[in-house]
Amino acid sequence: MRDPRLLLRPWRSGAFRIQALALLVASLAIAAVVLLRGELEQRFAQRTAEAIGGDLILEGSQPASEQQIALLGDRPRSAISRFSTVLVRDDTFVLVSVKAVDDGYPLFGQVQVSDRRFGDGVAVDHGPPPGQVWLAGTALDRLGQQPGEFVTVGERALLVSKVLVREPDQGAGFYSMNPRLMMNLADVDSTGVLGPGTRVRHELRIAAPGDQLAPLEAALRPTLAVNQEIDSREDAGLRSMGPLRQLTLWGQLAVMMVVLLCGGAIYLAAGVRGAEQAGRCAVMKTFGASRRRILTQVLGRELLALLPSLLLGLALAALSFALLRQWLGEELSWRPPWHTWLLLALAPVVIWGGFALPRLWRL
Repeated sequence: MRDPRLLLRPWRSGAFRIQALALLVASLAIAAVVLLRGELEQRFAQRTAEAIGGDLILEGSQPASEQQIALLGDRPRSAISRFSTVLVRDDTFVLVSVKAVDDGYPLFGQVQVSDRRFGDGVAVDHGPPPGQVWLAGTALDRLGQQPGEFVTVGERALLVSKVLVREPDQGAGFYSMNPRLMMNLADVDSTGVLGPGTRVRHELRIAAPGDQLAPLEAALRPTLAVNQEIDSREDAGLRSMGPLRQLTLWGQLAVMMVVLLCGGAIYLAAGVRGAEQAGRCAVMKTFGASRRRILTQVLGRELLALLPSLLLGLALAALSFALLRQWLGEELSWRPPWHTWLLLALAPVVIWGGFALPRLWRL
């Protein structure tokens, strides 16, 4: 373009300004719904992984075999055993739900503990060390104990060092009304509570990126014993993300209606714009202009003059996306890949080409 001021000439036309406004709205709507859906799905997937304790859960009545552990490679993982037992203090007995965790726990989220009953919770990213247990406040009340005292678990006395306030995976597994106790997995054998016939669930929780989840699950399934099963972040999400799917579905339908309305406006405005350009094209043909030159001078300039409105719509959607991410917090935010931005930039161009180009092509 020899003279950049020529790009301002189409803006004198009311029909052109209608096209520019319609493309801005369509660009903003498409980019907003794509970015919003990606952000919500990313956060929901992370919260689901936190709720079940990992991206992939291998559970059964027996611990994972050496072959299964070898398939995991160096991926982060955590071994957990769940069972029920009775705490003893003098003549008081309390049935508790025990979660024995290793040093890799938790894979996602943090555990909330306190130094005293009804104290403020403190977030930690590990479980209790060997020789100690973290006990829920209701169990302390029933036993009449305070943190810093010992409680008998099976054949061993363990120190109650913290009050267990909240676990990140508290919703995983079967919900129990019993008070909760968390202990180190290395102390389980010394307590003697897991004898033959004991009802216990062993879990191996694995953290894996989304693109590795399906291949890892496919590799583990042939190794499953009859008492083992696999649960994944995606399976758990399908069971609980119905409201989110409904929200995104209605959002997509709304955007589709907006795009169709904008397309109709572009189509009608393009007809008026074509009539305005007809005289200019006739003069160019009279002086021997080729079809390629007419395409370059008319349609090319038309599209270049529309680019600011397309970029403005994309910029407004990106600004709204950044404000939403700041409001929700950065720790679980979604980073759109470069091809997502490229598709969002091309979408309004395709809309303009589909609705306006058939009418302008007659020139």
